[in-house]
Amino acid sequence: MPFNLLLFPLVGGYYFLITFKHFKFLHQRLERQRLLFNSVIAGSILLLFSFFITWAFTSLFPEFSARLKSNSPVDLPFFGTTVCSFLFGILSAQVGNLFIDGGKAISRAIKKIGNELELLLEDSIKNEFLIQVTLKNDKFYIGWVRALPIPQQSSYIVLLPAFSGYRNGNTKEMIFTTQYLDVYAT
Repeated sequence: MPFNLLLFPLVGGYYFLITFKHFKFLHQRLERQRLLFNSVIAGSILLLFSFFITWAFTSLFPEFSARLKSNSPVDLPFFGTTVCSFLFGILSAQVGNLFIDGGKAISRAIKKIGNELELLLEDSIKNEFLIQVTLKNDKFYIGWVRALPIPQQSSYIVLLPAFSGYRNGNTKEMIFTTQYLDVYAT
């Protein structure tokens, strides 16, 4: 097999890992070398699966597969197998995403390799407790976290405020200015 054909399963494995929600958020947080290594592993699995599928297809339909091979513009051994592995990577990621909840996948990635802030935000969403955020200008907000930030895509926190105010410059005492619960009740 020409080794440049191995690029197809490698790209298929990479596409699968960065698109399939079960692995996507976890692999967005890993180093690039680890992502490349995992892409090689995923591409090898796709290539093995593709090899068995193409072997079964040529065994079941020998005339049709011979006709396909004779009409192919590229006459390289295992070309169809490697292209199939690329297509399986794309197809399996797209079909698999229909059955995976993105929020649970983000939560799983945070539990596995999240930092302390992300773990706090995830716990706040799960248990529905309030958190307090103080800004650099001493304004503060107390509220519920509504959505977890997608790793490496967003560093923003979606907060549904319950109270807001500011901190006194000298004593850092919290002075409440707005209560949002009355607004939500109407």
